[in-house]
Amino acid sequence: MSLVPEAGAATTDALVGRTQSIAYRLLCGSGCGSLLAYRQDPQVSIEFLAHGLTRSGRIVVACCPTPGDEVAEMPLTESIAVRLDVTKASQEPGVHIISSAVHLLGTLEWMPLQVSAQLLADGQLPPRVAATVAHPHGRLGVIRTQRVLLHDSTGVTPMAFGTLMETSSSMPFPTIEDEFEAFDAAMALGEDALWNIADAIDDERIAGRICSRHTVTAGCPHTWNRIYCVDVDRYGLTLMTVEPTQTSTFFAPFDSPVDSMAALDSALQQLASRTAPTLG
Repeated sequence: MSLVPEAGAATTDALVGRTQSIAYRLLCGSGCGSLLAYRQDPQVSIEFLAHGLTRSGRIVVACCPTPGDEVAEMPLTESIAVRLDVTKASQEPGVHIISSAVHLLGTLEWMPLQVSAQLLADGQLPPRVAATVAHPHGRLGVIRTQRVLLHDSTGVTPMAFGTLMETSSSMPFPTIEDEFEAFDAAMALGEDALWNIADAIDDERIAGRICSRHTVTAGCPHTWNRIYCVDVDRYGLTLMTVEPTQTSTFFAPFDSPVDSMAALDSALQQLASRTAPTLG
């Protein structure tokens, strides 16, 4: 029998929205990207690169290979089979928590210099990609794919890339620039309030879901009996509790999606208020 209870309809809808939101945020430039041209002989790996979406919804990557580097020698305007991996860690400074990852197979085409320059001049490129392309050795690539695979605390979710783009037409929230502020807003509730939220989901006193629960036989004592913010976005708050014998991940949905820091602060305060212990 599963230790994870079924979620209600509202929570299920929020989880679907959350899954799409996470995948979209990662494709928009959040997290750390790496790329493998797996059919090249020998294979070519790029461990650090900027990535994001153009204003028209195309996946773009950029790097700065030095002359003579194997990446610099890759041909222009030729379709190259690649795997793109984008891994996102929690903003939590005390421990390293991988919150989610996006994986996809597709074809990469490195753009000629004049095309890169035109896209840069037209403001089509996301900021980090633009800054990389503007470097003297900057290279811009466009990736085409049909499917995206998301790994997060709820498991593995395949998504059609076209459908994801159609359902994610607005700006991601939080943006890359706002992620630390959003994390700080959640942690500002205090550990007691976060424990109250997790306990209320565990006891089914509020809507939410136990995303995962794992028995552990070894771990770091300094992380025991602690609660961490794994992620927070427009749909809700994801928490992880670490105890000596098990770790659990919880999702607490907001009453409605939020699209600004002010709305996020209000939604977090409402969660804390609903789960605060009552006197008497």
